Amino acid sequence: MGSIGETLSAARRRLDKSIQDVEETTKIRARYIQALEDEEFQILPGEFYVKTFIRAYCHFLEIDSEPLIREYELRYEAPPRKIETRVPLLTDLEPRRRRPLLLLILVGFLILGGLFTWRSLGGRVAVSPERMENERPQEEIVVEEPEAILEETAQPEPEIAPLTTPETVTPSPQEFTIKVKAVDEERGCWLRVLVDDVKVYEGTLTMGESKEWKAERSIFIRAGNARGIEVERDGEYLGPLGESGGVAEKTFTLEE
Repeated sequence: MGSIGETLSAARRRLDKSIQDVEETTKIRARYIQALEDEEFQILPGEFYVKTFIRAYCHFLEIDSEPLIREYELRYEAPPRKIETRVPLLTDLEPRRRRPLLLLILVGFLILGGLFTWRSLGGRVAVSPERMENERPQEEIVVEEPEAILEETAQPEPEIAPLTTPETVTPSPQEFTIKVKAVDEERGCWLRVLVDDVKVYEGTLTMGESKEWKAERSIFIRAGNARGIEVERDGEYLGPLGESGGVAEKTFTLEE
């Protein structure tokens, strides 16, 4: 075993406590306690539970949990991945720089050729008589329509139908509310809550503390102390989340 498991095991033996004693007090399963002492953390559900169980176990043993948490993070948590960025080389930029230069040279030759042609013609541009005749402004022709024709072609005003008030349709309820409240005086209740498949809360409620969520489809609740948490739906009391003080899960849906 490493220093984490040795520290926990030595502190338990110093208090003359068995693994069953720890399970009864902390409500952590015996096989998880043994896994902590053997440092077989892959047996536990996840990193969150590893840290949570270490803190709870250290609280029972009356020792500081932070050194063990830091050691676990250094030894077992994966380090963040490094993102490499490639800096473009000078050779990659040279073809792109050559294109504007060639384009500027081509435009310069075109301008010089146009100036040379203009000077060779003496700066004058010949305009044909036909073009001058076509470019003369045309007189505006105004056609006046007789009033009689306008009166005959006038259209009658359309009749406007009276407006009707649409019937009011009351929409069906599209959401529901779940409220939880911690009622265990001895210890708090850890919760994880998903609203419409999105995690919105994860933490521990103490005695008298409550939380409330609204959902359109479903609300999933996982509690570490099911008997210590009471549930209401849309103001209706449903009772404790579970019968025991262990872990319990429940999903509430709109169709219920």
